[in-house]
Amino acid sequence: MSSAYFMAYLVTYIRLVSFTTPKEEKQGKYPIMKFFLLTILSFFTLTATAQKSDTTIRYFNAQFEPVTKASSVYKGLEYQENNKWIAVVVNDSGNILMTGMYKDKPLKVKHGLFTYYYSNGKPQIRGQYNNNEQADLWMTWHPGGERKDSVYFQTGYRHGPAASWFANGNPRYIGKYLYSYPDSSWTWYHENGKPSTKEKYDGGKLKSLECFDTLGNYSGVGCALEKAPTIKGYYGGINKYIMDSLYYPEEALKKNIQGIVDISFTISKEGKLEQVKVLNTPDSMLSNEVIRVLKSVPVWYPAIEHNRPVDLSQTLKIPFYKPGNVPIQRDP
Repeated sequence: MSSAYFMAYLVTYIRLVSFTTPKEEKQGKYPIMKFFLLTILSFFTLTATAQKSDTTIRYFNAQFEPVTKASSVYKGLEYQENNKWIAVVVNDSGNILMTGMYKDKPLKVKHGLFTYYYSNGKPQIRGQYNNNEQADLWMTWHPGGERKDSVYFQTGYRHGPAASWFANGNPRYIGKYLYSYPDSSWTWYHENGKPSTKEKYDGGKLKSLECFDTLGNYSGVGCALEKAPTIKGYYGGINKYIMDSLYYPEEALKKNIQGIVDISFTISKEGKLEQVKVLNTPDSMLSNEVIRVLKSVPVWYPAIEHNRPVDLSQTLKIPFYKPGNVPIQRDP
């Protein structure tokens, strides 16, 4: 291994250790430290045999679930430590994407600290599992490292104080959950730090609502808490607009090309079409037609969340079938 690779892993190791829990630090416990000391110098030899008899090469899918090598997306290692199994998943560049603790060697029961990372090496999500259920405090961060969300879990349910922040550091919301239902008082904020709504709940039911403009001025009790993006001057929603505007490409008809186009896109809080991505398509002729229709929308109104415009991503399935050839949807 070159000195550059070694230093890169050393920096990653230092960063990882810095995210141990305060309780672990107080007790002098660094559950991932021994694992990394053993693997920093050996990680680039993963295609060979593992360096220790109890260190095993493992393969993972895009959801970081253990799979066979043939169906894998990522490579990683597992190592036993204090009656738990620690797993580390990396991408092709060697960047760490996930570290986690399991109760069992097959890595089926999550039990302990998990940290998920952005490709830039900064933490994205961090929290505890207890027998595959989220527990205690979970935190998320923006790609730049700024805090994003903080929420407590109990037996897999959001339960207790919750807060979120914009990347600029201003609060996004402050509230409380009762077994995953909003409870008691919630305050949502505009990105400039001014309140957008003040909401009171009782067991998930909204009891009162106050609305505020972007200057923080009270504007009444009638405002949208959740509204999908809409098309200016058009009624019926994006699905109807697409079906009304779509043409079956003539060449695709002649070649008997049929199927479903899966496509995702984002309508920004400014009302712009962004991040159009074809997830699956029988042929580019069909997906190009869907993209054409999306781009033909003259003006978008953005989604509304708690009296604020927000970015919203959507995934659609657009069918292309000749008359009489639409497959029958059967109940599972």
